[in-house]
Amino acid sequence: MKTFLSGIVAAVLILPAAARADRAERMERRAERMERQGERMERRGERRAERLEHRAEALEQRKENAHRATPATPAQPGVSPAIPAEPAK
Repeated sequence: MKTFLSGIVAAVLILPAAARADRAERMERRAERMERQGERMERRGERRAERLEHRAEALEQRKENAHRATPATPAQPGVSPAIPAEPAK
């Protein structure tokens, strides 16, 4: 009977320690998972910033090109655009 009671007491004392160890492992895995998630979010943010930067540059380039002359509109008013050469007959 004494051995049986000693076994029960030992089990009761060991269970909380085992539960704490399990909890510590779960918390560690959770921390690692959150760290990886943070890294992914950071990479997404960097890519988003690059895309926005690219869009801003494209918009700026478009604004610069809006004032340039095109073949259909001559640079100087009153001057006719160049006439393309006719193919040989």
